[in-house]
Order: sequence, then structure tokens, then C-alpha cells
Amino acid sequence: MKIGRLIRFVLLRDVKSALVGLFVVFGGIGLSALTLIAHERGEVELAGLAALLSLLFVLLILIFVVPPLARNANAEVAQMNLPVDLTAGGFLFVGLIVVLAFAAWNTANNLLFLLLALLVSAFVIGAVLGAMSVRGLDVRLRLPEFIFAGEETPISVSVANRKRVFPTYSVLVELRVSDGRESALETILTEILPSRWAKRFGKPSVIKHTIDHVLTIDRRSESNHRAVYVFPRRGRFVIRDFELSTSFPFGILRHRRRLRAKEAEVAIYPEIKVSPNAVSGFGGADAPAASERELNGELRSIREYDSSDDVRSIEWKATAKTGRLMVRETAESTAMSVTVHVDERVASPYVMNDPKVLRRRLDMEREGVLLPQQIAFEKLISKVAERIVELSESGRPSRLVTSIQQTGFGHGRRHLHECLLILSGISPIFVDGGEHRIPAEIETSEEEGIVRFSLSGIATE
Repeated sequence: MKIGRLIRFVLLRDVKSALVGLFVVFGGIGLSALTLIAHERGEVELAGLAALLSLLFVLLILIFVVPPLARNANAEVAQMNLPVDLTAGGFLFVGLIVVLAFAAWNTANNLLFLLLALLVSAFVIGAVLGAMSVRGLDVRLRLPEFIFAGEETPISVSVANRKRVFPTYSVLVELRVSDGRESALETILTEILPSRWAKRFGKPSVIKHTIDHVLTIDRRSESNHRAVYVFPRRGRFVIRDFELSTSFPFGILRHRRRLRAKEAEVAIYPEIKVSPNAVSGFGGADAPAASERELNGELRSIREYDSSDDVRSIEWKATAKTGRLMVRETAESTAMSVTVHVDERVASPYVMNDPKVLRRRLDMEREGVLLPQQIAFEKLISKVAERIVELSESGRPSRLVTSIQQTGFGHGRRHLHECLLILSGISPIFVDGGEHRIPAEIETSEEEGIVRFSLSGIATE
């Protein structure tokens, strides 16, 4: 670990926050001690002034210290497998119990003791009923084969209540996923922090997707729903587990239970602004037909039929001779092939490996916020996906080329989803400080067209 780079990893606002927190905490403790000493010596005015200032420091603690600690605690709790935690209303409820308990103890008022007993009983009853509500449940989730970012995705949700006596009320069904791609930040952080810390800070956080809200399930019965969910962003995600949670009956405690899921990778394709039928209909009976010129052009070769080929290009005489489906390939069809080249390099005004920039990137990732360069890159990938869909609709053979992957020439449903799968996992390559990553060489011919996509524009040759 390099101490110099580790110090640079700390932001100025972290130092300011730490100093302010230490000042208000120790200042409040010091004023409290001063109040006690002044009271013992009989200096009433000094004791009153110190008590007033200590209350002011308590207010400063509530403003500057408690909110950041609460945010960090919520983030940590979200990643932990805690069976129960307090809601926002639960914190107020517990605070009311504490205030009422002190008031009843100081005044010895029976009415206050009755109210205290009522609140404590409600808290205990809510804890018992909430815990019983999430027990004995099984969940099954069926996702569609193809999922696109920004589109409504129909999801089949089945929740079974195995309890023999008690029903279940108001349960949230959440899917917990993590990024299936290797974290580039973890690799960079390894050069700055110890490997254990780098793995913890660089590891992508678990993301929750609230899929459905089941209102009630009778005992020994099953509830089947067809939920609609919109995945906001493309990517490849690994399903970790399901989380069932409820704040029934009073909204004071949130009980949760995690069920292990069969680990699988889910690909969210880029957002496209074309008809959904144009994406899902390739290769079927309604597949777009190739142009007459393509079918009636000069014959170049006869090859075996592929599922992405148009059925009207089948050469029946060759099929009868060989006993296998054969198709004719024309010169015009090969001349119309297109190479779609994606340049993942993104110019950045910052040195992305700088510790302070890395720290900001970590904070933004935890908050689900993208850099402006990442937003522009997402728009670029959507344009690439739309162009590939257009080429597939027209029946023109195409291939996708990136810096690390490329497909063969093809068209049709299978080829389209192969390209979209690559686009779902592509990441920007930040270029700074003279660091360049050379894209893979593209073998071209005079009969091919090339469409290049980059953040500087789109150029066609």
C-alpha cells in the first residue's frame, strides 16, 4: 500500500466533515462537563449558559453528524442480511416510547404508564405479526427471454404460502442482483489500497429491483401475478437471491427474509426506439423479406440453409440432390454486407486513475449516478443497437466489431440477439493522460460498407 496515494484518496470534504463532527461532539461533551462543575460550585449563571450552549451543540450534532451516519448505516444495512430493521415511522415510534418512559418515571403518573404499556404492546404485537407474515413463503420468478432497458417487461411472479394456519399480508417481492462484469475499479484500487479493502470498495454493490407487491395470500395457497417492471439501464446482472419484506401491520418494523435463488446471468439489452415487433419477430413467420434484387441477382454460391436465411432463397434442386436444405447466395447480397464498428474510447477531462477521481466515481456508483461521459456513452450504444435492428429488418448481412469482440456476418433473429448481447456488456474505455487502447483491426473489402460509431460523431464509408 502506498501511503501517499492513499492520502490522496481522501477528499477534502471528508476531512472537513470529520473535523466538524469531532468539534461538535467533543464541544458538547466539554460543555456538559462544564455544566456539572459549575453546578457543583454554585455558579448558577455559568451552569445555565453552559447548558444552553450544550443544547446548541446537540442541535449541531443532529444536523451535521447524524444524517451522514444514517446514510452510511442504511447503505450497509441494505447489503446485510438483517431479519428486521426500523422504518422511519419506527424511529419516531421508539423515540416516543423513550420520551413517554422518562415522563412516566419522573412524574409517576398512572395514565402515562398506561399509555407506555399500550405503545410497548403495539410494538411487540407488530414485531410478532410481521415476523409470522414473511415466514413459510416460497417464490418463483419467470423473466422473458429478451429484456430491453426502458421498456415495460412482463414478469410472472408466483408466491406460495406454506403456513398451515396464518395468512400473509402486504409482502414486497424484490430481486437482488449484482453487476456480472469484472470491476475495473477494483483492479485500479488494488494499486492504492490493500487487496482486502480494494475488493470491498471496488466490488459492485447489490442492486434491488422491486418486482411486485402481494397484498394477501391465504394459508396453504399460492398467489400468481403478472407484474410489469421497467429496467432503467442496460447491463449484465447476476441474480443473487430474492428478498421478501413487509412492514405489516403498523409500519414500525420492516421484516425481511431472503430466499436463495438459482444463480443466473440476466442480460438487459440497450434501449431502442423501434417497434418491439421489429426485435422479437426475426426468424419467425413474419420475418422481413429480402429484396427482390437480392433474391434474383447473380448467383455466387450455394450453401447449407441457416435459420437466419430467408425461406425464399432456398434452392430446391440442390436440396433434392443433397437431401439437406440449401440456399443460393447472390453477388448483390454479399456486396450489401455492413460492418458496424463501435469505438468504446471516451475522452475524459479528468485523470480517471487519480485517487480523488476514483473516490468520486465510487460514491456516484453507490448512489446510482452516472458520469456525463457515461450518459453520452449509453446514448451511443442505443444508436448502435437501433442501427443493427434496422440492418436486420432490411435483411442485409452485418457484423458488430468492438475492441475485444466481433461477430461474423449474418442477419436474422439469432444474429441480432448475438449483437445485442455484446452491446449489453460493453463498457466505456476512458482515455486520459495519453493512455489509448487500440481497437481490434477490421478486415474490410471493397464490397463492404463500414459504419463507425464514436462520441465524436457517426461516419459512414
